[in-house]
Amino acid sequence: MQDRRTFFASLLGLGSLELLTSLERVSADPQAELPTLQAASALGQGKPHDETYWRKVRELFYVADDVLFLNNGSLGLSHRAVVEAMYRHLLESETSRSRKYGEYPWWGYGPSLEIRRKVAAFVGADPDEIALTRNATEGMNTVAAGLDLQAGDEVLMSNQEHPGGRSPWVQRAKRYGITVKEFEVPASPRSPAEIFERLAKVITPRTKVISVSHITTVTGGMLPAKEIAALARDRNVVSVFDGAHAIGQLPLNLHEIGCDYYATSPHKWLFAPKGTGVLYCRKGMSEKLWCHTASGTWDQRELGCERLTNIGTSNYSLLVGLLAAMEFQERLGKDLIAERGRYLNSYLREELKKIDGTWFMNGPPPDLSTSMVKVALPIQKIGDFAGRMWQKHRIWLQVGDGDGKVPASIRFSLPIYVGKADLDRTIGLIRSDLLHL
Repeated sequence: MQDRRTFFASLLGLGSLELLTSLERVSADPQAELPTLQAASALGQGKPHDETYWRKVRELFYVADDVLFLNNGSLGLSHRAVVEAMYRHLLESETSRSRKYGEYPWWGYGPSLEIRRKVAAFVGADPDEIALTRNATEGMNTVAAGLDLQAGDEVLMSNQEHPGGRSPWVQRAKRYGITVKEFEVPASPRSPAEIFERLAKVITPRTKVISVSHITTVTGGMLPAKEIAALARDRNVVSVFDGAHAIGQLPLNLHEIGCDYYATSPHKWLFAPKGTGVLYCRKGMSEKLWCHTASGTWDQRELGCERLTNIGTSNYSLLVGLLAAMEFQERLGKDLIAERGRYLNSYLREELKKIDGTWFMNGPPPDLSTSMVKVALPIQKIGDFAGRMWQKHRIWLQVGDGDGKVPASIRFSLPIYVGKADLDRTIGLIRSDLLHL
């Protein structure tokens, strides 16, 4: 005869009672054994090069001691404050302990949603300029599907766009006859001006939209967003930025950037819950979009971005986690986090330069990169190196084979739960296991 706890564990598909026991402990005392935002604050100001400080920061994450996760550019790891906030909200709502649970917008996106105000303050915008989405891909699709464009109108983008930023425009080209044109980001840019000049040269009178990444997913390189937005304004062209990698990696002030639209994925560098996103529409620009998901207020353009997120029932617990992620970063310090990323970036570059035949596919910090480094290796095929690194050493890397034009490469993500010793260990394995040096 199974006892009650064993029975519920079997229903949940748990291999052991460990998870169930931990959830019961949090249920009884949400703060028990979980580092909080106050713990992060108590660490003090810290310094970009203080490895002792950053080891303490790592303790605020769930990442195991024997795991080195260097693929934050694909998916970030939420820290304990985020998970705890979501779990507390989930318990409160599903036990119906508050009358708020049955009232809009407790479970949806409403006009008085406090989250939009806090997100706006975090990214340097006004609340009515913020739409809440699930990720940058949804934000980019909202803009690409919503703008009025005619057959023959031209959308200009780089050759390093993520499929979530490129595909919405390509689909529209196939369906409605607009033209998508790419310019090439330098393989190893020397200055922001070099990137800017390549873009400026290919603008034509038919160009209606410039849609580019702020930080590209391909190399982690940074484009001169403010200058591109100003150029677009001067040419009467709409500017759209895929900022999936930017939020959390560097401080954002979207009013200062001056773009028309900006989409982000906080689940990467802000360590927010998966399924949270932000779309910024400069004042007056949300009215220019048709809603790709129409609900009761779809045509009330005076509502600004609110009508773009009036999509019905959604997971409010994720948004509570987003708030926790923003608060965590503000307490730790946006500038300090960016400085740490640049410090690790510079350190990693100096160490990788010691390997003959390597070169960098993105430029150095602070103007051309922050917390990402993509290094080209003196080989064409990388084989199952990534698999070996995980199986043998619990190191998670993003790698790619060469294509005849560029060699094999590794993209390093350098979040705040990574230290110099981790990078030294990884470089040593690249030397011995991959390059046989």
